[in-house]
Amino acid sequence: MKLESRWLFLIAGIALGLIAGQGVSSLKSMSDSKISAAEQIPQRVRAKSRAAPSDAEREKSSRLALIREMAVTDDYKAREDFSEKLGAEDVPDLLAVFREDAGLDGIGWREKEFLEEAVKRWVAEDITAALTWASQLAQPKLRRYFQKMMLSELAEKDPFDAADRALKIEGNDKDFDATTIVSAGIRELAKKSGQEEAIAELVRKTAVKESGSSFGISQTFAEDFEHEELLNSLLEIQGQGFEFRFAPTGMLKAWTKSDPEAAHAWSLKNGKVGFEEWDDVLEGVADTMGQEASGQWFLEKYTQSDEERRKMMVGAFDGTYNEPAARMVLADRLARQMPAELAGEFVEQVLEDHLRMHSDKQAEGLALLNWYPTPEERADVLFKHAGYSGVDKLLERFPESRLTEFGITRKTLDAAAGRVDRSN
Repeated sequence: MKLESRWLFLIAGIALGLIAGQGVSSLKSMSDSKISAAEQIPQRVRAKSRAAPSDAEREKSSRLALIREMAVTDDYKAREDFSEKLGAEDVPDLLAVFREDAGLDGIGWREKEFLEEAVKRWVAEDITAALTWASQLAQPKLRRYFQKMMLSELAEKDPFDAADRALKIEGNDKDFDATTIVSAGIRELAKKSGQEEAIAELVRKTAVKESGSSFGISQTFAEDFEHEELLNSLLEIQGQGFEFRFAPTGMLKAWTKSDPEAAHAWSLKNGKVGFEEWDDVLEGVADTMGQEASGQWFLEKYTQSDEERRKMMVGAFDGTYNEPAARMVLADRLARQMPAELAGEFVEQVLEDHLRMHSDKQAEGLALLNWYPTPEERADVLFKHAGYSGVDKLLERFPESRLTEFGITRKTLDAAAGRVDRSN
């Protein structure tokens, strides 16, 4: 049997398995796919099957039993060994078993694991033949699934070839998104030294002049990766009026861990680039220094900055220190070290971010309300930032028994509702 015929048989079975696995669970759905076994198995193979001697049939039956056993076994090592020994000649038997046993629920992850491993080998042998076959599949979703799987495999070895092929497909199919292939290539390049320029070029390949969907994925960077070089390249692309459909993330955070001052200065100077922003700097500092030391680092940068940058920094503060009670304790400690005119500004924004962004944990960390000297001022702040639906709803989230320690009662909240302007 020629290799191409075997692969045609393999892919036909995968198509059926995927249709079943994606919820098209009836046998009628399988027949509707128009990729039947009879259509895919070469005539001479079926003729040979009919003429097979009984000993060959017994051997085949034993082989099918082994496949069934491996498909359901919990012995990971045995399954892995079996998968590694699969060859093109085993594909027809794999498909015969999986197609027969799929039933109404579709094939399971173990069966898909075997099939996908076989497809990977086809891609490694002849990516052009594999993609040519996939392009001829009638079902669009199935066609795109195989194209993306094949090109993602290629991207690990040749990111530019994979990106070029993906973009060519995208040009002829508006529902095919090449950015997932580009991101797979970037992920591989980021692990290697000296690939900053190549990564920027891949980002440029999918950059567009008009707004559209975009995403980024954090990367694992090589130890000596030049984060500033790549950030500068992305800044240049962005400065030419392009928007990134895909760009790597985690550059500032990774850079901060080796040189926080340089990463901080670069971010303040250049602003948001792609998905990189100052929040990543503070997260990197916190990961490296811990909460207390990074809090002091934050305090230094905050007090040295102008009002616009201070507001941006407090937003990062909320996102970096995720535990509300601990965040409020840290905020209180930092505020006490600030000049009076900055402390009030800092406390109010920390409270505002907390009350607006953490509806499930609003009642935690309220001790920061004590920065306001009177119950009336505390009620005003609470109602301003949490009284979205009026006093009744506010008291459902903050029982009066919880607020009395701050001197806040229903009466003081009613009074706050009458004087607080929440229009801005």
